[in-house]
Amino acid sequence: MGGAPTANLLWVTLPAFHVGHHVDPSVNLGFYTTVWDRLFGTVDPAYDRTRTGTATPTNRPC
Repeated sequence: MGGAPTANLLWVTLPAFHVGHHVDPSVNLGFYTTVWDRLFGTVDPAYDRTRTGTATPTNRPC
């Protein structure tokens, strides 16, 4: 598997991925992989920015 490490991790969920589902039940439905969420468009748009550290902090409840 070539490419950047973050590109390879795009398909593997981190603990914060599914936690987002508990904040908004309509997004981040997967538990082990983001494949289905990415295919069906149910990934929280802020997740990738948060995962890569490019998001600004918010006061979203966890």
